[in-house]
Amino acid sequence: MGVSIVHGRILMEYGSEENFREIISSLGLDEYYPFLSSHMFSGAAEIQSQFYDQQVIAFAATYKNVEYGYGFHVFILKFEKLLRQLAFDTAHIELETELMGTYRFFWKKIREPDTIKDRYQDEDFQLIRTDEWYFGFGYRNDYGSLVVKLEEAQIYPADDFAYPISIPENLKMDLQPLINGIEEKEVGKKFYVKEFMKNQGAIRDKLYFYLSSLQIEHKIDFTFEGEKGYSITKLT
Repeated sequence: MGVSIVHGRILMEYGSEENFREIISSLGLDEYYPFLSSHMFSGAAEIQSQFYDQQVIAFAATYKNVEYGYGFHVFILKFEKLLRQLAFDTAHIELETELMGTYRFFWKKIREPDTIKDRYQDEDFQLIRTDEWYFGFGYRNDYGSLVVKLEEAQIYPADDFAYPISIPENLKMDLQPLINGIEEKEVGKKFYVKEFMKNQGAIRDKLYFYLSSLQIEHKIDFTFEGEKGYSITKLT
Protein backbone atom coordinates (compact mmCIF):
# COMPACT_ATOMS: atom_id res chain seq x y z
CA MET A 1 0.00 0.00 0.00
CA GLY A 2 1.49 3.32 -1.02
CA VAL A 3 1.01 7.03 -1.31
CA SER A 4 -1.67 8.89 -3.25
CA ILE A 5 -1.18 12.54 -4.19
CA VAL A 6 -4.11 14.90 -4.67
CA HIS A 7 -3.43 18.37 -6.02
CA GLY A 8 -5.21 21.05 -8.00
CA ARG A 9 -6.51 24.57 -8.07
CA ILE A 10 -9.68 26.64 -7.87
CA LEU A 11 -10.01 29.66 -10.16
CA MET A 12 -12.16 32.33 -8.57
CA GLU A 13 -14.91 34.12 -10.48
CA TYR A 14 -13.86 37.27 -12.33
CA GLY A 15 -14.57 40.36 -10.24
CA SER A 16 -15.44 38.36 -7.14
CA GLU A 17 -15.11 40.37 -3.94
CA GLU A 18 -15.73 37.36 -1.74
CA ASN A 19 -13.36 36.82 1.17
CA PHE A 20 -12.56 33.24 0.25
CA ARG A 21 -9.61 33.15 2.63
CA GLU A 22 -12.00 33.17 5.58
CA ILE A 23 -13.92 30.25 4.06
CA ILE A 24 -10.72 28.27 3.55
CA SER A 25 -9.55 29.12 7.06
CA SER A 26 -12.88 27.94 8.51
CA LEU A 27 -12.09 24.40 7.34
CA GLY A 28 -9.62 24.19 10.20
CA LEU A 29 -8.06 20.81 10.95
CA ASP A 30 -10.24 18.08 9.46
CA GLU A 31 -10.33 15.08 11.80
CA TYR A 32 -12.09 12.71 9.42
CA TYR A 33 -10.31 10.86 6.63
CA PRO A 34 -9.68 11.78 3.85
CA PHE A 35 -8.70 15.09 5.38
CA LEU A 36 -9.62 18.38 3.72
CA SER A 37 -7.94 20.93 5.99
CA SER A 38 -7.21 24.62 5.60
CA HIS A 39 -3.42 24.07 5.68
CA MET A 40 -3.67 22.21 2.33
CA PHE A 41 -4.56 25.45 0.53
CA SER A 42 -2.57 28.46 -0.60
CA GLY A 43 -3.77 31.93 0.29
CA ALA A 44 -3.65 33.20 -3.32
CA ALA A 45 -2.08 36.49 -4.38
CA GLU A 46 -3.77 39.50 -2.75
CA ILE A 47 -2.11 42.41 -4.55
CA GLN A 48 -3.63 43.20 -7.95
CA SER A 49 -0.22 43.51 -9.59
CA GLN A 50 0.53 39.90 -8.62
CA PHE A 51 -2.38 38.29 -10.47
CA TYR A 52 -4.25 38.88 -13.72
CA ASP A 53 -8.03 39.40 -13.40
CA GLN A 54 -8.79 36.25 -11.38
CA GLN A 55 -7.31 34.90 -8.17
CA VAL A 56 -6.42 31.23 -7.89
CA ILE A 57 -6.26 28.92 -4.87
CA ALA A 58 -3.87 25.99 -5.10
CA PHE A 59 -4.04 22.91 -2.89
CA ALA A 60 -2.22 19.62 -2.39
CA ALA A 61 -2.02 16.70 0.04
CA THR A 62 -0.79 13.12 0.30
CA TYR A 63 -2.91 10.19 1.48
CA LYS A 64 -2.51 6.48 2.01
CA ASN A 65 -4.23 4.90 -1.00
CA VAL A 66 -7.23 7.22 -1.00
CA GLU A 67 -8.40 5.57 -4.24
CA TYR A 68 -9.24 2.29 -2.49
CA GLY A 69 -12.63 1.59 -0.97
CA TYR A 70 -14.66 4.79 -1.00
CA GLY A 71 -11.94 7.20 0.10
CA PHE A 72 -11.94 9.40 -2.97
CA HIS A 73 -15.74 9.38 -3.11
CA VAL A 74 -15.68 11.05 0.30
CA PHE A 75 -12.96 13.48 -0.77
CA ILE A 76 -15.06 14.68 -3.70
CA LEU A 77 -18.12 15.15 -1.48
CA LYS A 78 -16.03 17.30 0.87
CA PHE A 79 -14.48 19.23 -1.99
CA GLU A 80 -17.87 19.96 -3.54
CA LYS A 81 -19.19 21.15 -0.18
CA LEU A 82 -16.35 23.69 -0.21
CA LEU A 83 -17.07 24.70 -3.83
CA ARG A 84 -20.66 25.51 -2.89
CA GLN A 85 -19.36 28.17 -0.49
CA LEU A 86 -17.07 29.83 -3.06
CA ALA A 87 -17.73 32.17 -5.96
CA PHE A 88 -15.55 30.08 -8.24
CA ASP A 89 -15.26 29.78 -12.00
CA THR A 90 -13.50 26.44 -12.53
CA ALA A 91 -11.72 23.81 -10.48
CA HIS A 92 -9.28 21.07 -11.45
CA ILE A 93 -8.12 18.08 -9.37
CA GLU A 94 -5.41 15.60 -10.28
CA LEU A 95 -5.23 12.30 -8.41
CA GLU A 96 -1.92 10.45 -8.72
CA THR A 97 -1.87 6.82 -7.59
CA GLU A 98 0.86 4.19 -7.54
CA LEU A 99 -1.12 1.35 -9.12
CA MET A 100 -4.27 2.71 -10.75
CA GLY A 101 -2.70 5.58 -12.67
CA THR A 102 -3.43 9.31 -12.75
CA TYR A 103 -6.90 10.82 -13.12
CA ARG A 104 -8.15 14.36 -13.70
CA PHE A 105 -11.42 15.89 -12.54
CA PHE A 106 -12.97 19.18 -13.65
CA TRP A 107 -15.77 21.46 -12.43
CA LYS A 108 -17.16 24.55 -14.15
CA LYS A 109 -19.75 26.68 -12.36
CA ILE A 110 -22.92 27.29 -14.36
CA ARG A 111 -23.41 31.00 -14.87
CA GLU A 112 -25.35 33.16 -17.29
CA PRO A 113 -24.79 33.38 -20.14
CA ASP A 114 -24.17 29.63 -20.23
CA THR A 115 -22.04 29.30 -23.35
CA ILE A 116 -21.89 25.49 -23.39
CA LYS A 117 -25.43 24.49 -22.35
CA ASP A 118 -26.29 23.18 -25.81
CA ARG A 119 -22.92 21.50 -26.35
CA TYR A 120 -21.89 19.90 -23.08
CA GLN A 121 -22.57 16.38 -24.34
CA ASP A 122 -20.74 16.90 -27.65
CA GLU A 123 -17.61 14.86 -28.36
CA ASP A 124 -15.29 17.78 -27.64
CA PHE A 125 -16.91 18.35 -24.19
CA GLN A 126 -18.42 15.10 -22.80
CA LEU A 127 -19.46 16.79 -19.57
CA ILE A 128 -22.04 15.86 -16.95
CA ARG A 129 -24.44 18.69 -16.09
CA THR A 130 -25.92 19.20 -12.61
CA ASP A 131 -27.99 22.11 -11.29
CA GLU A 132 -24.78 23.75 -10.03
CA TRP A 133 -21.95 22.98 -12.44
CA TYR A 134 -20.51 20.90 -15.24
CA PHE A 135 -18.27 17.99 -14.31
CA GLY A 136 -15.87 15.98 -16.43
CA PHE A 137 -12.81 13.76 -16.59
CA GLY A 138 -9.61 14.19 -18.58
CA TYR A 139 -7.43 17.02 -19.84
CA ARG A 140 -9.53 20.19 -20.27
CA ASN A 141 -9.12 23.91 -20.76
CA ASP A 142 -10.96 26.42 -18.62
CA TYR A 143 -13.86 26.58 -21.08
CA GLY A 144 -14.55 22.94 -20.28
CA SER A 145 -13.64 21.49 -23.66
CA LEU A 146 -11.22 18.60 -24.00
CA VAL A 147 -7.67 19.35 -25.13
CA VAL A 148 -6.90 15.63 -25.40
CA LYS A 149 -9.47 13.09 -26.61
CA LEU A 150 -11.22 11.45 -23.68
CA GLU A 151 -10.32 7.77 -23.49
CA GLU A 152 -11.92 5.11 -21.29
CA ALA A 153 -8.68 4.81 -19.31
CA GLN A 154 -9.04 8.45 -18.18
CA ILE A 155 -12.39 7.82 -16.48
CA TYR A 156 -11.97 7.06 -12.78
CA PRO A 157 -12.63 3.32 -12.35
CA ALA A 158 -12.90 2.88 -8.57
CA ASP A 159 -15.58 0.78 -6.86
CA ASP A 160 -19.16 1.97 -7.39
CA PHE A 161 -17.96 5.35 -8.69
CA ALA A 162 -20.62 7.28 -10.55
CA TYR A 163 -21.13 11.01 -10.86
CA PRO A 164 -22.84 12.78 -9.18
CA ILE A 165 -21.61 10.97 -6.08
CA SER A 166 -24.43 9.16 -4.32
CA ILE A 167 -24.96 6.12 -2.12
CA PRO A 168 -25.25 3.06 -4.42
CA GLU A 169 -28.36 0.91 -4.08
CA ASN A 170 -26.34 -2.22 -3.25
CA LEU A 171 -24.69 -0.32 -0.38
CA LYS A 172 -28.07 0.83 0.93
CA MET A 173 -29.25 -2.77 0.92
CA ASP A 174 -26.24 -3.86 3.00
CA LEU A 175 -26.83 -1.03 5.49
CA GLN A 176 -30.63 -0.99 5.56
CA PRO A 177 -30.95 -1.93 9.26
CA LEU A 178 -28.69 1.01 10.17
CA ILE A 179 -30.46 3.39 7.79
CA ASN A 180 -33.80 2.52 9.40
CA GLY A 181 -32.27 2.82 12.86
CA ILE A 182 -30.89 6.32 12.25
CA GLU A 183 -34.30 7.49 11.06
CA GLU A 184 -35.90 6.25 14.29
CA LYS A 185 -33.36 7.77 16.71
CA GLU A 186 -33.88 11.08 18.50
CA VAL A 187 -31.87 14.16 17.58
CA GLY A 188 -28.97 14.73 19.99
CA LYS A 189 -28.83 11.19 21.36
CA LYS A 190 -25.66 9.09 20.93
CA PHE A 191 -25.99 5.46 19.91
CA TYR A 192 -23.81 2.74 18.42
CA VAL A 193 -23.81 1.17 14.97
CA LYS A 194 -23.53 -2.28 16.59
CA GLU A 195 -27.15 -1.92 17.72
CA PHE A 196 -28.09 -2.50 14.09
CA MET A 197 -25.02 -3.95 12.34
CA LYS A 198 -23.19 -6.76 14.16
CA ASN A 199 -20.32 -7.43 11.74
CA GLN A 200 -18.94 -3.95 11.08
CA GLY A 201 -15.56 -5.21 9.91
CA ALA A 202 -17.02 -6.94 6.85
CA ILE A 203 -18.60 -3.71 5.60
CA ARG A 204 -16.08 -1.23 6.98
CA ASP A 205 -15.53 0.77 3.76
CA LYS A 206 -19.22 0.94 2.91
CA LEU A 207 -20.10 1.95 6.45
CA TYR A 208 -17.50 4.74 6.53
CA PHE A 209 -18.68 6.08 3.16
CA TYR A 210 -22.29 6.17 4.31
CA LEU A 211 -21.53 7.80 7.68
CA SER A 212 -19.22 10.34 6.03
CA SER A 213 -21.85 11.31 3.47
CA LEU A 214 -24.37 11.98 6.25
CA GLN A 215 -21.81 13.94 8.23
CA ILE A 216 -20.93 16.12 5.22
CA GLU A 217 -24.64 16.90 4.91
CA HIS A 218 -24.60 17.79 8.64
CA LYS A 219 -27.18 15.12 9.45
CA ILE A 220 -25.00 13.20 11.93
CA ASP A 221 -21.67 13.24 13.70
CA PHE A 222 -19.77 10.03 14.33
CA THR A 223 -16.58 8.69 15.86
CA PHE A 224 -14.81 5.35 16.20
CA GLU A 225 -14.58 4.08 19.78
CA GLY A 226 -12.35 1.02 19.50
CA GLU A 227 -14.08 -2.20 20.54
CA LYS A 228 -17.41 -0.38 20.73
CA GLY A 229 -17.17 0.45 17.05
CA TYR A 230 -18.74 3.58 15.57
CA SER A 231 -20.93 5.84 17.67
CA ILE A 232 -23.38 8.22 16.01
CA THR A 233 -25.05 11.41 17.19
CA LYS A 234 -28.04 12.46 15.10
CA LEU A 235 -27.96 16.22 14.35
CA THR A 236 -31.15 16.75 12.33
